[in-house]
Amino acid sequence: MFTYDPRTISTKVYCQLNQLNAQTPADSDKKEQKSQAVELYTYIATWGLLRLKAEEFALSQENKQKVVKCFFQILEDIHFATPETDLSPQPVTPSNHSSTSANQPIRPNPPNQPNRPNPPTNIVNTLLDRAGLDYLTNDNLSASEYLGLTGLALEVAREFAFWAEAIYPKSDK
Repeated sequence: MFTYDPRTISTKVYCQLNQLNAQTPADSDKKEQKSQAVELYTYIATWGLLRLKAEEFALSQENKQKVVKCFFQILEDIHFATPETDLSPQPVTPSNHSSTSANQPIRPNPPNQPNRPNPPTNIVNTLLDRAGLDYLTNDNLSASEYLGLTGLALEVAREFAFWAEAIYPKSDK
């Protein structure tokens, strides 16, 4: 049975944003990160998940890119979870922190779905890097699955907006 703890998304976002904040020394960089984290929900609701993924490569500000990569790492962790995956909230430590590097493991293909053939075994299921763009644009997802993933993305983005306000310092005007 697949057990889901409702704190999972909140905990993942809190831990990742808190770590990103701690790794960023300059206040101006933190301000960019906070701004991007707060804007994720509006961006996805207006333009969609596919365009946010493409925007990751168009962003010229490295700190905003870090937030978008962090977002897709969390979304991937939840989206590709299997019944065997432990989704209970766990604090991030240096030993269990998953980075957003290009050397991510190949995810197993999802189980058979009614009326859909198995995807070829050489397809990598990931939302990270350029392969994530391919995953969202190819025939990996039905329209219903894409909409479901977008709904999940909106939930994750809402947590980003909340935790950004709690973690990042208030900007002086």
